[in-house]
Amino acid sequence: HGKSDNQNCAVIYTRGEVLQMIDCNQEAYFEASLFLPLALQEFSSVRNGRRPGILGFREHIFSDIGLLGRLAADSEYSFGTIIQRTMDWPLQARLHYGHPDMMDKLQVLQQGGVSKATKGLNLSEDVFAGLDLTLRGGWTTYKEYFHVGKGRDMGFMSVLSFFSKVSMGNGEQVITRQWLRLGLTLPLPKFLGIFYTHCGFFLNQCLVNWAIKAFAFMMAIYTVLAPMDLGIGDAAAGLAGSYFGFFYFLFMIVTVLPLLWQVFIEQGVCASLNTILSAMLALSPVFSAFQSKLMGYYFWSTMHYGGAQYIATGRGLATSREGFARLFRYFAATHMHDGMELVLYLFISSTTNYGWAIHAALVFTVIAWLFAPFVFNPRQFEKPSQACQDLRQWLNWMWSTEGGEDDAWLAYSLRLQEVRRNASHAVERLPSGRLLALIVTTGIMVVCGAFYDLLIVERVTLLMPPLAHFLFCVLLSICEGLFGDPDCSVCSYPLLSLTAVALTLLELGMNSWWEATARMVLFHKYICLRYMLEVADGVAARESGGPCLSWLHTACRRWALSWRFLRDLLLGWVLAVICILAAMIPGLSGVHDIFLFRARLNKGRYTRPLREAEGQASRTDSSDSDRSNDSDSDEDLSESGDALVATGSNGFGEASDPLLVFVRRFARGSRQTWKERVPSARKLARGLGPRSRSR
Repeated sequence: HGKSDNQNCAVIYTRGEVLQMIDCNQEAYFEASLFLPLALQEFSSVRNGRRPGILGFREHIFSDIGLLGRLAADSEYSFGTIIQRTMDWPLQARLHYGHPDMMDKLQVLQQGGVSKATKGLNLSEDVFAGLDLTLRGGWTTYKEYFHVGKGRDMGFMSVLSFFSKVSMGNGEQVITRQWLRLGLTLPLPKFLGIFYTHCGFFLNQCLVNWAIKAFAFMMAIYTVLAPMDLGIGDAAAGLAGSYFGFFYFLFMIVTVLPLLWQVFIEQGVCASLNTILSAMLALSPVFSAFQSKLMGYYFWSTMHYGGAQYIATGRGLATSREGFARLFRYFAATHMHDGMELVLYLFISSTTNYGWAIHAALVFTVIAWLFAPFVFNPRQFEKPSQACQDLRQWLNWMWSTEGGEDDAWLAYSLRLQEVRRNASHAVERLPSGRLLALIVTTGIMVVCGAFYDLLIVERVTLLMPPLAHFLFCVLLSICEGLFGDPDCSVCSYPLLSLTAVALTLLELGMNSWWEATARMVLFHKYICLRYMLEVADGVAARESGGPCLSWLHTACRRWALSWRFLRDLLLGWVLAVICILAAMIPGLSGVHDIFLFRARLNKGRYTRPLREAEGQASRTDSSDSDRSNDSDSDEDLSESGDALVATGSNGFGEASDPLLVFVRRFARGSRQTWKERVPSARKLARGLGPRSRSR
């Protein structure tokens, strides 16, 4: 199974009693190698009759090129120093996280090797060496005097792909026997230290993002209840504004505290303050909010549906531009759909003053979830024609009927729906947020006195979800089963989406409306529709009942995808138009390049080789994406390195080495000076010719 089996099979060819785990994207330093005798001497220390099984060290990240490269390097820097130091003592919770750790060969052989190799389940294969060592009574230690160099991802997609893989790996760890035995055997303080620094950290990301949506829902529902004079709006506004916004911003600040403290320890107060300022100017909180949502989504979806797989990061160029269709396809389900729902909740609650803190927190979250992919995408706002081309490609993807997820919206949506077939029964027993929201709105409409004056039939019609379009899809599926079964292509979904809107408006027009209850009824209908979409996806994916209920499965799939097509069409149009308008702003492209690279991307002779290198890197990425678990997540930087050598620059017209930058600028200045002075020298020589000497 790729790297894990390769490592375990290579153990038999090693000599000595100590192994060092190191990858191709790492380098060693001569001055650090002088400390190897001291590092090996660490295995002479004994605790509880055993020497350490794993000895960890820090890493020097040398790939801090560009904004995203610096963000990734800062994250790795804080994790490899102050975080692991704290995990080592006093938490005693440090495990094995890959390179450049040294291992006691005799101990790891007794536990089956340096890593586990079950495909999918052991996606994060390195950490299981530390889990097994802890279960067998071993211990790890961490020292900072020895280090190796390491190259990390530098592009937006590659950085987030790495965090996606780590999140899915932690989601698979939760269901392993190692974590079950840790929970049953470890003392409570040590277990809490291990849990909250591993799986608990990712669970915390889920809780924070769920809390954001829950507070936005609370604001919306209290706002729609305001015309009904229930006397709870002011209390709710005070509750929401008193602490949520403050704690949310505190959570965002805490995420950068380890980096600030480590810089303060090593470089002083001024460098720490400079780090804070640089992080704010680099929009690090926006990237952190986007990354938190990504990790929470993949962690919970892996626990819920399984299907964790290796993601090839590709190590592409940091200057590679991603198209709008690819960004939408990658982040619509993880961020943009929830961001769109937050916009709806904010719009509903805009008439009530809940305080500036909670509104600022929610607006910041919406900006991060919806626009972070475009803000951190190189050359996103280069020219309007390119943005229009992105819109055309996205529309072709939306209307396409053939191909896979990269070519057609239908295949992409069916994949999101079919993944529910593998849902965990234990997680399914937990009430979803949609169900809880439906219970709240239904209970309010049943208990509220504003609905007591209505007839029973009117109250039932107001409580019922919008069913007209669903009944139409059921009738259509039955007719196709009786009179033929034509293929259902994506071309029918625009028409079905229009039909859904028309039938739903007609159904709502048949209800009785009053000014005091109209907003609550519309909000309840929306919550019903959202929960029905979740149920319809589950019915269509599981196909319960077999072929006898195939008409129901088809109807649920068609009904759900018709609404989702309308949602994605509206969301994509709004985001694409905003990108086009931003690209039309004069000078924004240069400001964006300076923001990402601290330099203006040169035009002219560097453009063509740079784009050729990007095309080569993208082709390499597409070939790497077909690999499952047959390569390591930390492959060498050969693709991006070859591309940089081919261009002779670091992407913005200058050599990546500071010394080469100085030499090139000096040569350019000397050449210019020579061109200016040569004509003057020739004139002087002509004036000093024979005629002048004869005089």
